[in-house]
Amino acid sequence: MDGGLCIWDLRSQQHVLKYNKHSDYISGLTVSEKQQALLAVSGDGTLSVHDLRSCKVLARSEDDADDELMSVAVVKNGKKVVCGSTSGVLAIWSWGYWNDCSDRFPGHPESVDALVTYDEDTLITGSSDGALRIVSILPNKLLGVLGEHEEDMPVERLAMAADKSLLASVSHDACVKLWDLSILQDDDEDDDEDDDAAAEDEEAAVAAGAGGDAAPGGPAAAAAAAASEPGSSKRRPRAEDSDDSGSDGSDGDSSDDEGRGGSSRQRKKKREKTAMGKGRAKPSKTGNFFADLL
Repeated sequence: MDGGLCIWDLRSQQHVLKYNKHSDYISGLTVSEKQQALLAVSGDGTLSVHDLRSCKVLARSEDDADDELMSVAVVKNGKKVVCGSTSGVLAIWSWGYWNDCSDRFPGHPESVDALVTYDEDTLITGSSDGALRIVSILPNKLLGVLGEHEEDMPVERLAMAADKSLLASVSHDACVKLWDLSILQDDDEDDDEDDDAAAEDEEAAVAAGAGGDAAPGGPAAAAAAAASEPGSSKRRPRAEDSDDSGSDGSDGDSSDDEGRGGSSRQRKKKREKTAMGKGRAKPSKTGNFFADLL
């Protein structure tokens, strides 16, 4: 409770770093693997950063915050650090600029006591009102509520499985709850499939337009052939010529329809293969993530 922070070497069982600059309890810790740094937040409202390779203190934010900082997470490939506060505001720091936060994201009705990174743009928060929320960072947006513990029972800790299929939460209601995160993964896969389908439709439309102009029986080819005939400007078209031209145009349209139909069938087969692959995929093994709840 004195705000002390120690980093221990498990081989020698001795501490390699001792930090006593925080004036209140340490409320949250996280590690940035990309930066090889430990980040700590404290009840005194400050954030400190520690280099794990050199075991040196890199920085500490200004000691003039109005809110206590309760939780911390790293997003945006190590470029942003998000801290939950007692006022429900998420304070966002840019890596390397530690004096003060660069952005503030209000929206939680009560204290944000727990944070876990789902992906580089998304966090899951645990609040004092017992609710677990999904939020987007930059753009800052509340995406929805994942679930909740009993009302007014604060969520103390969150831990996510290695394959991101399950989330565990612990609260003052003396319960550990497991949450299915497959709905978030399904949303990501649906977005990717929609983007692929739109790209394929655009390519098919471009190919069909190019094919129609270059087709032997198409309107452009017929006009070019008529222009190349001697005396074509003075000769009246016969009924047979009109019939042949109409027949050639319909053949070109038929070829375009067949091309679009073939493209549609290829997209359908691709989606069926994707669905079959998902059905055969084995779930990846999850680690023992309950240790993070302690």
